[in-house]
Amino acid sequence: MKDSIASKLRNNPTDAEKCLWQFLRMDQLGFRFRRQHKILDYVVDFYCPEAKLIVEVDGGQHSDNKDDRTRDANLHKSGYKVLRYWNNDVLENTSGVISDIQKNLSLSQPSPSQVRERANNPWRDDFPIFKQGMNGKPLAYLDSGASAQKPKVVLDAMMSVYEGSYANIHRGLYDFSQRTTTQYENVRKKVADFIGASSENEIVYTRNSTEAINLVAQSWGRQNLKEGDEIILTRMEHHANIVPWQLLQDEIGFSIRVWEVQEDGSLLIDDLKTLLSDKTKLLSMVHVSN
Repeated sequence: MKDSIASKLRNNPTDAEKCLWQFLRMDQLGFRFRRQHKILDYVVDFYCPEAKLIVEVDGGQHSDNKDDRTRDANLHKSGYKVLRYWNNDVLENTSGVISDIQKNLSLSQPSPSQVRERANNPWRDDFPIFKQGMNGKPLAYLDSGASAQKPKVVLDAMMSVYEGSYANIHRGLYDFSQRTTTQYENVRKKVADFIGASSENEIVYTRNSTEAINLVAQSWGRQNLKEGDEIILTRMEHHANIVPWQLLQDEIGFSIRVWEVQEDGSLLIDDLKTLLSDKTKLLSMVHVSN
């Protein structure tokens, strides 16, 4: 009998249940939920077995229901936690309801998918910002090209400088400036060692990739490129790696050759072989296209 009731309810969800299910389905909160699931003598709206958490969605009017109270008490005695919301609460304040559910889930053990995520991506634990969720889901940040998030070791180093020796580098004779300059230059040496540069003097800091490309074009490019030379760019380049070369091309007269992208987004080495020649002076390509 309960199977037939659950099946009927699953096939005829209310608008509030449809709305809530969009956030609870497919492990989106890090925990697996089931819809219209049998527990004891009841069919509950949503159930998370890992957290033993039940989410119920009731009618549109707030009223005290003795049967609901009895049902919740029986479930509680059996070790289940019940969260009960009204239809209009779900429809009018979805983010608040999801936040409340997520808060209760955070008190439980992580799901297998969360365990796998943490095991496969331990670097996430280095970034304090990824400890929070966003819109009821684990946070994913995709705008690193514009503003990258900082790991805790970087935040700690920044705070140490701000609190202990903040001053302009390369221009002061007092202790703070000298100390900060030494720390700054030591990092240049560490970067050179890390990437295998022959000297820390080869490490040039810029504010971002766009500034770095313009610096290469206006320094190395202006000094080394001449009319008749060729450079190679891929079709997938951001305009920040196209426009500086086009401007310099207009002044000097070298050629820009384009390495085409295949339908599947890949670049074929054989195509590059046809582009390379004695005239090629530079090949510049993005690591990951946006």
